[in-house]
Amino acid sequence: MKKHSKKLKFIGLIVTILVSNFIFINLNFEAEFVNNDDLPKCQYTKNVKKSYKNEINDFNLSYAQIEENFKKRSIILDQGRSFTSTNNLCDSNGIKFKKIALIIPYRDREENLRRFLFNMHPILKRQKINYGIYLIEPTQDSQFNRGIILNAGFIEVIKESVNDKKLNPLGINDFYWDCFIFHDVDMIPEDERLMYTCDEKYPLHLAVTRRSNNYSYTGYFKNYYGGINAFTPRQFIGINGFSNQYFNWGFEDDDLRERVRFKFNQVVKIPQKIGRIFTDLHERSDRNPYRKILFKFLFSKLKKYGRALEGLETVKYQFNGKEPHFLFTKIKISYNLADYSKQMNYLKKV
Repeated sequence: MKKHSKKLKFIGLIVTILVSNFIFINLNFEAEFVNNDDLPKCQYTKNVKKSYKNEINDFNLSYAQIEENFKKRSIILDQGRSFTSTNNLCDSNGIKFKKIALIIPYRDREENLRRFLFNMHPILKRQKINYGIYLIEPTQDSQFNRGIILNAGFIEVIKESVNDKKLNPLGINDFYWDCFIFHDVDMIPEDERLMYTCDEKYPLHLAVTRRSNNYSYTGYFKNYYGGINAFTPRQFIGINGFSNQYFNWGFEDDDLRERVRFKFNQVVKIPQKIGRIFTDLHERSDRNPYRKILFKFLFSKLKKYGRALEGLETVKYQFNGKEPHFLFTKIKISYNLADYSKQMNYLKKV
């Protein structure tokens, strides 16, 4: 009975957040990309060191070797979380976001993951932020869908922070993390000035240029909005999260960009010289052959209603357990394709 009561309490919390914050504004689509040198200020005014280049190690170490290395370097973690600091490098500039949850969609990227963890934990530690790294992994029989995985991750990480006595010692209806960064496992920042934080006004796109594309910022890459995105909870709820309709690879990030553009009337990217990302190689996932048609269809609904009709509010999945590790926390989920076929049929009628 107690367990059931807790579940209802949590659902009530989420509903309250959704109702109070899920306000959509019908904004003009003709908005420019903003490459703003002032948002957030700590990204660009804090002089980290003379050389801004992160040294990215491409060693293929085992988990045990990474843990041993970290212990020798006094990198202390608790289930992939670090609570070693209460003041981050942004404090002097008035940025209030100090508690950062990294949510990573994951499947079959073992080598990329180990390299990511070996590099990212020291980078985040140097930024003096409290953070947690969460892997969201669907079962093998669930067709990969980055949007569903990240929407589910957002909900489950909030749920975990409400129920975790370390994150919520008073047991109140509140959650710990104040900034969510949705992060691909094959991306590592090359510039030390790239601060992992949120902006109070706008969602931020952090993966502006990628090594795998020779840091191009023309054509397709000027509009690129994938890889690493930072949202406050209010911002993410406000756009209804990611679309749940893009199965396999492609265009869920384009869809996200348009949701942001409609809600905030602009898309904010950090400067190219700072948003430089190392991209770790791996086999490309299967493309969705209908991704462009799907994007045009969902975009037409976005224009018609001035808001996304499906996403965080309509995500359906099953929670299959949590695995705490020294380097990360893994959350396992599954979902049914039939649920999203029904949602698509509804969208075709409205």
